[in-house]
Amino acid sequence: MMLRRLCGDRRGTTAVEFAIVASALVTLSLGIMEAGLLFWAKATLEATAALTARCGATGFTWGTTTCTTAATTQSYAVSTAGNWIAGSVIDAADVTVTSAASSCNGVSGTFFIVTISCAFFAGLPAPLSNYTLSVTACYPQS
Repeated sequence: MMLRRLCGDRRGTTAVEFAIVASALVTLSLGIMEAGLLFWAKATLEATAALTARCGATGFTWGTTTCTTAATTQSYAVSTAGNWIAGSVIDAADVTVTSAASSCNGVSGTFFIVTISCAFFAGLPAPLSNYTLSVTACYPQS
């Protein structure tokens, strides 16, 4: 008799349905935000690499430092990335500088190439965690 009464009771079904749907919706929402953060970080690193390649190729001076050596060019990249992304995202070890390269993306000439690689921690479980972002930019040298 008690079991028959419980089977006909529908008062808790909405809460159970909400729990099932809400967990999927929260997971989907967090995944979309993480993907957006990943694309934003990659675009920021691409802009940083492009500006750094230009700095190194032209010997640009910012503040009291001139991009004339690999170390000063790497420092410029770290400073520029720190202005756009939360500080300490990349360091000088993440920036590779190649001056006087003979080609870039299949185009021959003399190019200044900057490659930035860094780990992107999304806070997601494997295999999505610890994704490595890598960008390359070239600037022609005269």
